[in-house]
Amino acid sequence: MSTHTLIPVLVLAGTCLAAAARAQDTETRPLRVLIDRNLDRQLIELVSINDTLINYVDAAGKHVSAPVRDFVALAPIDAWDNTETTKSLFSRGSMISRSGVLELVDGQRFVGTASVADAGEEMLAWNYPRLGLMTIPLESVRRIVLPRIMNTNQARPPLAVEAEDVVRLTNGDTLRGFLADYGSTTTIELDDGTTIDTPINVLDEITLANPSESPEGMRLWLTGGNIVDAQTLTTSDQSKAGVLSVTLEHGRITAFNAGSAASEADNADAGLRFEIGRELIEALSFDTGDLVPLASIEARAIERSLEIDTTSTAALGARDIHMPGPMTATWPIPRGATRLALTAELPIQARTWGNLDLIVLIDGTERERHTLYAESPEAHIRLDIENAHDLTITLDEGAFGPVQDRVTLREAVLLIGR
Repeated sequence: MSTHTLIPVLVLAGTCLAAAARAQDTETRPLRVLIDRNLDRQLIELVSINDTLINYVDAAGKHVSAPVRDFVALAPIDAWDNTETTKSLFSRGSMISRSGVLELVDGQRFVGTASVADAGEEMLAWNYPRLGLMTIPLESVRRIVLPRIMNTNQARPPLAVEAEDVVRLTNGDTLRGFLADYGSTTTIELDDGTTIDTPINVLDEITLANPSESPEGMRLWLTGGNIVDAQTLTTSDQSKAGVLSVTLEHGRITAFNAGSAASEADNADAGLRFEIGRELIEALSFDTGDLVPLASIEARAIERSLEIDTTSTAALGARDIHMPGPMTATWPIPRGATRLALTAELPIQARTWGNLDLIVLIDGTERERHTLYAESPEAHIRLDIENAHDLTITLDEGAFGPVQDRVTLREAVLLIGR
């Protein structure tokens, strides 16, 4: 074959490969909801994203490149709070397999396995598959869930975080006091001054009474219940469609040792780094200071108590808020909040008899009123709340009395203005 015939063949092959790559890229673009600085939403196909730009295809099929400063978040197209997916339980017959989970005081969450490696005094070693073995100070830890395979009747609800450290054993017994050491043997100092050493194979769950911290900067909600804060987010390689490089904040989370594969980018200026496909990012807050989930604000409730699953890994932290019957709840509005967005829904299980009035007040003034019943079960609420102090939501019983008159507040967030 002459070089004159070879060149067209190579060009054709290159064109075919490029077309195949484009087709594959189109097939793997995840659908997400993009939220702007007015809390308005649009459905997009995510093409790529980094610290400064987001590239996407809008609902009209137009390719758009826009600065991330124009937006506050990416969100899933389905329910933001899906508690069934956050339990990390996989059932087969009468047996349950539970993943290990490490939760930090700022809300980060790493699904992986505990390690018995000696991480040093008041340190913990944890194996997060995307990073390898990493170390975290015990003072930064809120919860440690040990991976287990167990009978269904051994599954227990998550421990509540208390004013002292709590260690739950596989037999259900709990120890309270101060967690002095964690590793192959865990040491807890009880309130009466005695010390108990417990091997890791009989541990079920641990909660630590460390003070909570507010998140800062960019936060990613990844598939599988992982929540990770990023110092930087970049396109990993132009030749890899949809692959992103995530660099963690330097300092709190470090590689176990210099020889770890996860420590490539662990230096004085940058934290650990890993790669991830764009489709694995379920939600993203460009700056966690921009959005405040209503569920994170303590409310004053009258007649009944609000119900919130505090262990849920809801996207953007916007856990569902359940109002279980006719009642009133009032939330203080954070300083600097300018907009409120939420969806109020009559649950499907309550649509046989449920019929109620939902009333929204800002600083005591009625701003919206909706009647929720089977044929009209949802109300989408968007309000300006600049300089406001209180949000009050009241449920009043309707035509059939209080039976099934309950509401779930979904995707409830407040925008903090700049």
